[in-house]
Amino acid sequence: MTIDLTSVAGTIAACLAVSLCSLSSATALRLKPETLKWLVPNLVALAVGMLLGDAFIHLSPDAIQRHGAVSAVCLTVLLGMFVFFVLEKGVRWRHDHNLDSRPTADHILPLAKMNLFGDAMHNFVDGILIAGSFLADPIMGVTTTLAIVAHEIPQELGDVGALPRGGFIYIAASDPIPELHERSNLPHLGGQSAAFASGIVFMQFIVFFEQALLAA
Repeated sequence: MTIDLTSVAGTIAACLAVSLCSLSSATALRLKPETLKWLVPNLVALAVGMLLGDAFIHLSPDAIQRHGAVSAVCLTVLLGMFVFFVLEKGVRWRHDHNLDSRPTADHILPLAKMNLFGDAMHNFVDGILIAGSFLADPIMGVTTTLAIVAHEIPQELGDVGALPRGGFIYIAASDPIPELHERSNLPHLGGQSAAFASGIVFMQFIVFFEQALLAA
């Protein structure tokens, strides 16, 4: 099996771009708490739209087109969601059994370790998703990277800003969407709905752009 060097270079560049998103957390130190409380939920809504848009508009149709078996692709998606569910439950179980519910100064270091461990596992999975996408198709790799970047920035802001954050469909549907429902007043409804829709529309635009390139 030969691996295209362009795919390798694209994978490395994409992983580097996602890693640099961690620097966005430094901006949280300069923002007011009120600004963070408004900014992060809207970024999360945008990330959810892009993650689900990439999964349903781009990745799943491409997988069905390549393999032809719709049931097999759907089963694989469900299996991926189950694996992510088990991994998250394992991390949460370890967290609950090692930390008391009372946030004292003695718990700061264990909590930081858990956060670093969770981020490390998260970034490892991101790397697998990016590499697999670039090996399948460079444009798919770009769309996957954009979706991951959109999810990474609000997560990094949330880590520093103390706003709780926790395969694409599971990541988008498990923690971010319930978190968005915590704020249900009219301004949040309009802003988050617009950001959610913008993420989906952006991923659809990427699909149209890819089809135009292939037709040229």
